[in-house]
Amino acid sequence: MKGIKRTNRNINIDLIKALAVFFVVAVHFLWNAGFYTIPVKGIQMYVLVTLRSLFVICVPLFLLITGFLMNKKELKRSYYKPLLKFYIVYLLCSICCLCFKRYYLGEYFNMGGAVLRILNFGACDYGWYVELYLILFLLIPFINLIWNNLKSKKQRKALILTLIVLTILPTVLNSFDWYTKDFFLKPWSSNTYQKLIPDMWSVIYPLTYYFIGAYLGEYKIKLGTKKNFVLLVVSVFIFGLYNYFRNYGRGFLMNVTNNYNSVDNLITSVLFFVLILNLKIDKMPTIVNKSISSIARLSLSTYLLSNILDLFVYPKLIEMTDSFSERLIYYFPVVLFVFVLSNVFSYCVDYIAKLVVCFIDFLKSKLCRPEMNPKEN
Repeated sequence: MKGIKRTNRNINIDLIKALAVFFVVAVHFLWNAGFYTIPVKGIQMYVLVTLRSLFVICVPLFLLITGFLMNKKELKRSYYKPLLKFYIVYLLCSICCLCFKRYYLGEYFNMGGAVLRILNFGACDYGWYVELYLILFLLIPFINLIWNNLKSKKQRKALILTLIVLTILPTVLNSFDWYTKDFFLKPWSSNTYQKLIPDMWSVIYPLTYYFIGAYLGEYKIKLGTKKNFVLLVVSVFIFGLYNYFRNYGRGFLMNVTNNYNSVDNLITSVLFFVLILNLKIDKMPTIVNKSISSIARLSLSTYLLSNILDLFVYPKLIEMTDSFSERLIYYFPVVLFVFVLSNVFSYCVDYIAKLVVCFIDFLKSKLCRPEMNPKEN
């Protein structure tokens, strides 16, 4: 297993990654337990909308981490080496998900259908993020040329501001209905919005978060722990109130106003990232550091395998309860159960993936070994 062990990990980044995985599981509870079908009214729903506003920063956090860690990567053969294990982990998780769906849920698909699902990232219901990250990974050496060839901090700020205008601002200015009477007093009365500024490039929001992460890695922004925490709490409270107001009296709608590239997710994720990044946690007990780093290292497989636990747990939860309010009693026990068990399963997948990578490396060393020159007489 030589060469696989990683050292010099940033425990703050590991903690952000571990919390991001937990947020994924927490926000999936809302999806699977029926949150989006319940009219947004009352204190209980406000609290849940606010929790969603916090938990949904999970994907932006992963993108910020990527920019923070990988903004110095260059185009060379060794850069692509981690792709092997990345895809093997994805492949193993996909096989697990397909087996669960086929033999437990009774879904029918033949071998060709299974292969197609793996190739189009549909084997696991959460495979879309793998597709997103894979494309970003392939682009990183080239977008780093842009970042590292900018001559000043001012130019880098200009790049980030331009991307915010292209990808984030449309979620604000293009989210109003100017034709419906009283829309601004009752925004829940219409789902039709008129476009004020171009939004064709809003889909490149991963680059926005990537470059912000690169900026935070380069310039070490510090707000002060107390100030940062207060700003984060106030932001979550305000954006929760805003999303509550936008959806009042109807089921919560996922749209441009609360998607990953919405302004509330941008602000909340950056404040959260900076807060955890600057915490003094490097002197925690070794066992705690190792646990956090382990969860962070296995975040991809934990995320993908949580799909199996979700498909297993939530139908049973719905069956044993009569209403969404009853399910809320089990919110954190269920989230913790799914999170922990997914992480345990991910250990098995990671171990198998390491063995496969080692075997492939062994074959390459045997097949690619140069021939010895024959001894001269």
